Amino acid sequence: MFFAVLAVVAGACSNGGADTQNVSALAPKVTSSTSSTSSTSSTTAPPTTDSTSVTVAAKQIQRVRTLPASEGSPRPAKAPKAAAYRGPTPTGRIAIPRLGLDHLTYEGIDLATIDHGPSHWPGTALPGQVGNTVFPGHRVTHSRPFFNIDLIAIGDTVTFANDTGRFTYQVTETLVVDDSDTWIANPTDTPTMTIFACHPKGSAKQRYVVKGGLMKSERNAGAPNGGSGGGGSYETAPDPSAPAPNETTTTTQPSGGVKFPQIGR
Repeated sequence: MFFAVLAVVAGACSNGGADTQNVSALAPKVTSSTSSTSSTSSTTAPPTTDSTSVTVAAKQIQRVRTLPASEGSPRPAKAPKAAAYRGPTPTGRIAIPRLGLDHLTYEGIDLATIDHGPSHWPGTALPGQVGNTVFPGHRVTHSRPFFNIDLIAIGDTVTFANDTGRFTYQVTETLVVDDSDTWIANPTDTPTMTIFACHPKGSAKQRYVVKGGLMKSERNAGAPNGGSGGGGSYETAPDPSAPAPNETTTTTQPSGGVKFPQIGR
């Protein structure tokens, strides 16, 4: 068997020259295209460009130039728009050091307003005026500004700040009343303040009340007595039942009749 394989290999090698000749014979012959009888020599024409290929290439270039943004590089995402504030207009701030409280105040005794923070009872005196300025607030819901109102002690201070100035009251009395005791909002002949919240915590059966008298008044320059100074940090929301700017005493009952504002809990 070994010698048979060698014989085959040797035969293949010995036939190499014949195979080469056969390949050469199969190669196409090149003939001259020049006629001996022609007086004009033929010149090979330059290669021509297929018009169909040019049209296709142009369309491809045009497609790249007009590529929609969605198919190309992604565009930067637009910044989200800030949500518009739809709450009531702040009228000032209330600060109670004993509670560590410093909170915005508002105008009105409807629940939608009080939900944002302590709110001035329209018809009562404004902070700094002669009369009783009254501010109800939530105790255990929303921002619960008066959560620890029962920790306020006699001698503590409560400060209101608005565009007319800063007015600090000293606490003179704390008490618990029924939800029908609206006399706590009655007018006074001297500058006083009343703040209150539901009591006990989680119940609306009673009210925890803190009363005080004005001990320090720091009015902004140009602000009229008891009115809005205008152009300050806060703008008092207009209310038809609020005291006139130059009024020195509060003689009207607070708006809302004889019912406490619905401050919830």
